[in-house]
Amino acid sequence: MCPQIASGGSAETSSTAAHASGGASLEQLRLTAELASDLVYQTNPAGIIEWVSPSVIHVLGWNPAEITGSPSIDLVHPEDAPGVQAVGARSYAGETVEEHVIRLRTKQGEYRWMSVRFRPVTDDRGTISAMAVGARDVHEAKIAGKAAQALAQADSALLRATGEGGLLQRVCDILVENGRYRAAWYGRPVNDAAKSVVQVARAGNHRGYLDQVRVTWGDAATAMGPTGNTIRTGKIQDCRDLQNDPKTGPWHAAAIAAGFRSSLALPVFVDGQIDGVLNVYGAEVGEFDHEAQTTLAGLADDIGQGLARLRDRAKIADALVNGVDLLAATVKTRDTYAASHQSDVSTLAMRLGQVLGLDDNQLLGLKLGANIRDLGNIVIAPEILSKPGRLTPEEFDQVRSHAEAGWQIAKRFHWPWPIAEMIHQHHERFDGSGYPQGLRGEQIVREARIIAVADVYDAISHDRPHRRSPGEARALEILTAAKGTEFEPDVVDALQQVLATGYTSGTVLKP
Repeated sequence: MCPQIASGGSAETSSTAAHASGGASLEQLRLTAELASDLVYQTNPAGIIEWVSPSVIHVLGWNPAEITGSPSIDLVHPEDAPGVQAVGARSYAGETVEEHVIRLRTKQGEYRWMSVRFRPVTDDRGTISAMAVGARDVHEAKIAGKAAQALAQADSALLRATGEGGLLQRVCDILVENGRYRAAWYGRPVNDAAKSVVQVARAGNHRGYLDQVRVTWGDAATAMGPTGNTIRTGKIQDCRDLQNDPKTGPWHAAAIAAGFRSSLALPVFVDGQIDGVLNVYGAEVGEFDHEAQTTLAGLADDIGQGLARLRDRAKIADALVNGVDLLAATVKTRDTYAASHQSDVSTLAMRLGQVLGLDDNQLLGLKLGANIRDLGNIVIAPEILSKPGRLTPEEFDQVRSHAEAGWQIAKRFHWPWPIAEMIHQHHERFDGSGYPQGLRGEQIVREARIIAVADVYDAISHDRPHRRSPGEARALEILTAAKGTEFEPDVVDALQQVLATGYTSGTVLKP
């Protein structure tokens, strides 16, 4: 296997050759015992195998005579060959090298993961004249470990997921990046005339495979592969030899070009119904052993549960959105100015949130919080809200109480977003000069810091019952002057960016 492994002198060389037909020198037996491996072999400095232990037939299927005299590098997987050659060179230079996990070719043309150790063999002068290599079979552990590592990372992604598309894409990415599988994709069946399967997410170096293959789930030839069978039966389909399995005939050429040797199709169920199929591809024949299948089947179950939770959350969100719309409508009936101001601030806050990198779920919460930030106005007399002149100190205190009043109402609901805090804190200021609590910096929830900028900009740039607007340009000047004091710098920067794109009030956005 190693590029340089040989016996330690001419006398040993002759006994090595003799061993190919059944004998073994004392030195070879000693090396076998010291390396304590599933198989041991030696190569000369040119990388030619001169001796191999009889156990090779049980590990890789080769008779010792079949590979004695052959270049050891021919047994190494092409992707692992450069690393093996580098380690061999270091060993010949006298370095002590660590165990190296590589793939060795079996007589059947498959590859097995082996952990190899290098042991120099010296002649009478102490010169390294050969290299002995001990190879320990770690194939099952390696394959199971790939699946387990992918599962651990994917479970974390499931907990953080806020949308179906993002969840499925992240799972595919993890299977390739952490699981080290060749490719992965998630397909959903469509009830159209062709019984199509659409790709919802995919990842990996598929070399055009996923662009050109057509997969269905009806009774056509394109439905007889792993994906179609999984959709029809609801069972895992393990294709051990993708390039030669008759059922995958329509995809053989593409699989060869992509370097796919095996695949696993796993059904994903949501509420008892099949939602789709998670397809995973390996670079080796028979890559998905029983343990790997069990682990990946657990991942498919977790995906189904994650999708179910997201859909339940979406239903709850829809109900909450409807409730917020009713609350917002109630506020509008008591304050004619609030009717347009509410929606304008909500829209601008969302634009700011997009620039600041909030995800879709956070944007939805921001939209709802901004829309009912003045919920507490329902406890304030309408004549105060619409008073054309200056407010008295008592009236101003009453207006300021709306943040506390709105929070008292909103905190009774179980929101999946910090809605109550947005209502309570949208008049707080970054430097602590706001009300009602005098919070500062990150004591204020991020959404409230965003709403504060949107609220003040919109209020200044529009006429109010008691004053005329100085204009949008002046509004931006005022916000910019307060950057880093009253308002968070990043949010003011986002406002400048949004306004530079030609934003105008009244633009409708969806989260």
